[in-house]
Amino acid sequence: MQIFLEMAENQISDIVRRVVSSLRNLPESSEAGESSSRNSSRPNNTSVDQELGQRFQLPRVQGSSSSRPSPRGGNGRFVPYTTAARNKRGKTKGKQPAAELIIKDVCLLPSPDWCQVPKRQVKENLVRQNFFIDAWTLDKAWSEEQLRNELCQLFKDKLLGESNFEFVKSVGNTISKVKLPNGQEANARIIKHISGTGPIYIRSLSKIEDDDEVIYVFSILSIF
Repeated sequence: MQIFLEMAENQISDIVRRVVSSLRNLPESSEAGESSSRNSSRPNNTSVDQELGQRFQLPRVQGSSSSRPSPRGGNGRFVPYTTAARNKRGKTKGKQPAAELIIKDVCLLPSPDWCQVPKRQVKENLVRQNFFIDAWTLDKAWSEEQLRNELCQLFKDKLLGESNFEFVKSVGNTISKVKLPNGQEANARIIKHISGTGPIYIRSLSKIEDDDEVIYVFSILSIF
């Protein structure tokens, strides 16, 4: 019986030694495996890089042929392609205001003393003598200078210059001078607003001589 116990103890001791030995050798074998796998992968990675470089010529050299322009300005700074293309097309000097065209009637009153809204026969005579223009195209974006210049072109045979007339308005049956706050110009938008749905009235600062004196006769009669 004692012999059997000693044999069992020896077998158990032998098994323990083998387990301990296996545990001690396990990290060394794994590290060796990892080291060997790294070493084996290095040549593969190198071969892949070499293959890509040969196929796609990486890195690209500066002198390689390419039709695409270099995105660099003359000072060496980076210039986006969109900006470069926009510069080639040319820069605009300044953004012009959008046109706001409307149709208005315009009446030039031929005397600085004219103070009545022309009606009936008086208006017909003004129309016949080209003092009253129907359906004139007005751009509300015009400044006062532009508006005056356009009106001078419209009545170029009657007005002496841009400063030879004044803007007036109709109040009931009466014509009165347009008065604006200091610093406010009489641009097209303001004059259109003042005229409302009626004609734009301007009045000559000097009497306009015309062959048809009936205009002045009727203008005097309209006062009474």
